[in-house]
Amino acid sequence: MKIYHSTLEICFKKDVIATHERAYTKHNKIYDISHYMTALERKPRAIFNAQPVRAFVPNEILDSYSAVPGGNKDVLNYIKSQIGLRDQDVITVKQANLSSYDRLIREVK
Repeated sequence: MKIYHSTLEICFKKDVIATHERAYTKHNKIYDISHYMTALERKPRAIFNAQPVRAFVPNEILDSYSAVPGGNKDVLNYIKSQIGLRDQDVITVKQANLSSYDRLIREVK
């Protein structure tokens, strides 16, 4: 871990794997909403109770969407738009016959 005047860097070996804003007061929690996106997409009904969401999304928006059916998905889209994410294209994995490729590799060697 590297500690700077305004940030913390979490490292694994020599690679920086996370950077966080530094908190100077005790018991102060600073959330990075992007770290929670995978969990929120998997469990969208938890959006209105999740502490990182409550810290990131203004109360007026949460209150207005909590009364609407499917509002949790709207809040998730709001968060994505605020942090610059968009829905990813679906990737399809297809079975491939690589025997001709294997033969080509053996010939090259």
